[in-house]
Amino acid sequence: PQRCGGGGAVVIDMGGASIQVAYAVPPASVAGVALDRRQEYIRDVNMHNGCQVPLYQHSYLGYGLLAARAKTLEEASAQGSALKNPCLLAGWEGNYSYSGRAFHGVGAPDAAACRRLVAQTLRLGAPCASVGQAEGNCSFDGTWAGPGWEPSLVEAPRAANLRPAAGRDRPTIAACSALFDALRGVG
Repeated sequence: PQRCGGGGAVVIDMGGASIQVAYAVPPASVAGVALDRRQEYIRDVNMHNGCQVPLYQHSYLGYGLLAARAKTLEEASAQGSALKNPCLLAGWEGNYSYSGRAFHGVGAPDAAACRRLVAQTLRLGAPCASVGQAEGNCSFDGTWAGPGWEPSLVEAPRAANLRPAAGRDRPTIAACSALFDALRGVG
């Protein structure tokens, strides 16, 4: 098949237990990727038009909507702030159960403290788990973010600064969420 690729959209799908990220990688970028990373993160996808597109993909297990909430409550508890959780609404007190574990929290909102708590929960700044690429090219939880991904979570409140397609001021991001899981709890 003919090699094509690059451009397109970043697809982010958040489930209850994990979040998946995928995007087309420009073929020239794949050439510089270390073999271990290429085998772990890059897949060649055959498209209907006969093109073969290199695709970065990774599933962040434990960082979906429900699991990340539990991780954040667990991190708050480990820091001794379960009774003054900076990420919960003022006056809210309640319990949350996930995967056989129970968490308790009391809201004491503080945006700056919440940002720090979430950064610790996501393990921002953790070194990439594999070798062969610049350490600064990790997304979160020690995961390599792929070629063309410029993480900015540590420096700024946005998720990432992807290079936009030619003629565009920002990349296309298609985000999907665990709507079923969210609504199931309501009835």
